[in-house]
Amino acid sequence: MIDNRHSPDVWDSLATFLWWLILLAGLLPEAFFFILRELGQVSTHQALTNTPWFITFSCAGFVGWFTYQRCRESGDKDDIAFGKSVQTFLLAFAAFLPLQIEQTPVYLHIPIPFYRNLILGMIGIKVLTWGYLVQLILRYYLFSGSRVFRKMPLFSLSALLRSKTTEHPVSAAPWEGTAPPRNEEEQSPK
Repeated sequence: MIDNRHSPDVWDSLATFLWWLILLAGLLPEAFFFILRELGQVSTHQALTNTPWFITFSCAGFVGWFTYQRCRESGDKDDIAFGKSVQTFLLAFAAFLPLQIEQTPVYLHIPIPFYRNLILGMIGIKVLTWGYLVQLILRYYLFSGSRVFRKMPLFSLSALLRSKTTEHPVSAAPWEGTAPPRNEEEQSPK
């Protein structure tokens, strides 16, 4: 039996630490944005951008690009790798939305139930997708290696349609399963 388990080394632990910084920046993009702006001593008039959405899009884009590269590394085709990376980008975008989750107790006192439930639902989705990204990265670096991305399910309509067509492959002979076409000898009377 071949043992193909991933054995983490020092570089994997350093990369995991850097990923924790990226994931924490994505979890709290507004706080991270203001901390970086204070550390850089940048005023709002001199800033290139004055919104934490920059962190949201850049972190989500990086996670999508990382997923694409790891899927290609694990042997997926380009279209499957692209589909998985778009799927992961959307999950990362939801996980890195600039919602102030530390303000959840304040959100509980919103008087209109629809808005309260909407915001609390968005926070729940943010936390769930962030947890998925954390376990994905931890499984990649500490346990399974690139097999994590190879085994990642792809939830897209094109992937579902392709799986249905591969169950019943189209043969090279279009008449297979039906009566074969009659050749000229059978058609001409003798």
